[in-house]
Amino acid sequence: MNSLEKRTLSVMTIKLSTLYLILSFLLGYIYASFNFDYNESNLFYFLSTMVLIAVIFYWYVCDTDILSIRRTALNNAFIIALAIIFIPVHLFKTRPKNTAVKHTIVFLLLLVLSSGGQYFGSLIPAQISTYETRLEILDGYSNSQTAELIKNQYKVILESGDTPYINVDATIHNVVIPQEYVLNGKITFDLSPSAIDSFSWSDEGFKFVAKFSGKDMEVIIPYTGLEALYSKESGEGMLFDRI
Repeated sequence: MNSLEKRTLSVMTIKLSTLYLILSFLLGYIYASFNFDYNESNLFYFLSTMVLIAVIFYWYVCDTDILSIRRTALNNAFIIALAIIFIPVHLFKTRPKNTAVKHTIVFLLLLVLSSGGQYFGSLIPAQISTYETRLEILDGYSNSQTAELIKNQYKVILESGDTPYINVDATIHNVVIPQEYVLNGKITFDLSPSAIDSFSWSDEGFKFVAKFSGKDMEVIIPYTGLEALYSKESGEGMLFDRI
């Protein structure tokens, strides 16, 4: 194998390996995005397996063409049916002995990474769904409706034994917060009863007394300045989009 063949094989292998991993991730994502029934799941699994085998077979075709190796119908069938066995066999036949093991390990590692890619791809829809379930976007509610929704969420968090946290946009008009504690226009508060005093609600917002460097200071949060109300422990809660 001359230097040009080595370089051509390396470039081709890197490109197809990247394609293989991207397809693995996308197939995992697609599978998890749809509620397939049993038969549909089997069909999708078969088709996705065929897609990945096609990439491996295409690599095999390119590899043999570059090396000017004759392919037989039997070899093709073996590669398609049992690539995990016959690709290493092919590598040991076509690579120098001192590199055959390395190439085989890389191939097997690619298969492992492919499985990992499918797994992580399948997690994305679930994470998106969980995020959308946890974070309710409030838009178009009246002030009283907004107040009621926030109160209910606050009670749910407390009754579950969790710690209610809020994220506040300190740049919004009528937000009253000691500005020296604001970072990049944002501030987070612990709203558990043990952390604040004199907590009260209105249709426009809420206020409470919190300690800053040991000093009691009144904080006023209009609902327009509230970005999120959530449980510190679970992350479940509400995300507000310019109430």
